[in-house]
Amino acid sequence: LALQLPMGTRKRTRVILRSGSPLVLGDLVRVSIHTARAIMVLATTGDADRADADTLRTMLLLRTLSSKIQGHIVAEVRDIDNEPLIAMTGGRLVDT
Repeated sequence: LALQLPMGTRKRTRVILRSGSPLVLGDLVRVSIHTARAIMVLATTGDADRADADTLRTMLLLRTLSSKIQGHIVAEVRDIDNEPLIAMTGGRLVDT
């Protein structure tokens, strides 16, 4: 991160990277999903439909926490045909 986005460029923005399984509710809580100002849901590798199914499952889990989520969600969609479903599931909190 320091090579791609030097400290001077970031100004006062803190970037914290966390990892865990987005399909496990406990991992989402452990990585402080409820205090994040921005959440990125990246697509998995492999088949586009399978990757989008994983993204959809993640969005459903995030939806269960929606009252606690303060940040904005950006979800990666690999097949454009699946975008409306993921956008509908995420509601006002998500951009695809």
